[in-house]
Amino acid sequence: MNRATITSLLALVFAGSVWAKEPVPEDPSHFGTGFELGVFGAGALPDGSASAEFGGGVSLAYFFTPEVGIDASYGVFAFEDEVHTVSADVVLRYPISQASIAPYLVIGGGLQTNGDAATLYRLGGGLDVRFQPGGPGIFADGIYNWVVGQENFTVARLGVRIPF
Repeated sequence: MNRATITSLLALVFAGSVWAKEPVPEDPSHFGTGFELGVFGAGALPDGSASAEFGGGVSLAYFFTPEVGIDASYGVFAFEDEVHTVSADVVLRYPISQASIAPYLVIGGGLQTNGDAATLYRLGGGLDVRFQPGGPGIFADGIYNWVVGQENFTVARLGVRIPF
């Protein structure tokens, strides 16, 4: 090979690397798998009552996939007597990473106590919003609670979730 041929081949090799398109990185998910800690303030509205009671609590969730997880939560509310709730829920969410949101459904059960323990069943839905992929976010939801032998109530929660 002569010098002109080698120079031409080298020029083609280097030109190809300059003009070659780099693969576009995938949009990282805002909603991944693993544990999430939640802290929330809440309002509870008993059936047949016009006055809401306030409270708050904490939750710990584990997501097996970005769409399916379990959530255990503890809440306390200022009804006539202080009411404590402990629940475990299945969470089904639909992540929309382009918008950094995930609407979700909650179904589960637990216990309520104000001196007397009662079984409760829960069904609700909400919206999870993340500020960055895999980072903290805020959530808002509404959950109806059927309480065996006691008054049913609806809980509206607003809080912060921190994945870890």
